[in-house]
Amino acid sequence: MKKLPMGDGLYYRFLDGNDLEELLVLIDHVYDGMEDKTAYIMDTEEEVLEQLTSENDKVVGIFNEEGKLIAFRHMELGIERKQLPKYVDIVEIPVEGTLYHGGAMVHEDYRGRGLQNRTRKIMEETLENENFHRATSTVSPYNYFSMKNVFKSGFALVGYVEEYPAGEDMFEERFIFFKDSKNPFEFSGNNLKVNLFDGKAILKALSEGYVGIDVDYDTLTMAQLSEYGEVAAESDLLYEI
Repeated sequence: MKKLPMGDGLYYRFLDGNDLEELLVLIDHVYDGMEDKTAYIMDTEEEVLEQLTSENDKVVGIFNEEGKLIAFRHMELGIERKQLPKYVDIVEIPVEGTLYHGGAMVHEDYRGRGLQNRTRKIMEETLENENFHRATSTVSPYNYFSMKNVFKSGFALVGYVEEYPAGEDMFEERFIFFKDSKNPFEFSGNNLKVNLFDGKAILKALSEGYVGIDVDYDTLTMAQLSEYGEVAAESDLLYEI
């Protein structure tokens, strides 16, 4: 696989089945260091191998100067397996031609360099020429930094699921994010703020045409899509936090 430099002594390349062992070592190391393990849905070894070898998946890895894998991102080419559209009413998400950002991890020694967003950009730019200009992602409400990164990459929060499948007989809270680089959202000018952990308030706002556009600790800012309403006074748009 071709190695491509990305500055700071790092390089990236797309991974294949030969990288399975090193990838599993990184995943286990980062996961063991997580305080809140509900923030990340662990795949089985068989699932990781499928991601590395399937034509419907891509995994990009970042390596340091010594050639050690220090970060990765997985992406599914299509969202048939995730069935995300059934959780989202505010916008239509086509099953075909939509990318799904799967797992992404960064070794603790290399955090603070924006590697999550850089791998996301690498993936999207690589696949845009294959007519994948839409992308989805799921993030735990308790994974603040990943959520911040997703918003910075131009995604909007379009769904909330209280019990999202997280493995055999396991379910976790998840936000669903979406963006379309060719058809970005247009807004009415109405904004509101809700508590990040108030699922009912978020669902109510989504039903009224609002999508999440930013987060500041426990406060989620939501903006109303243009087709849902006229511009109203800001005083009428504040939910109780």
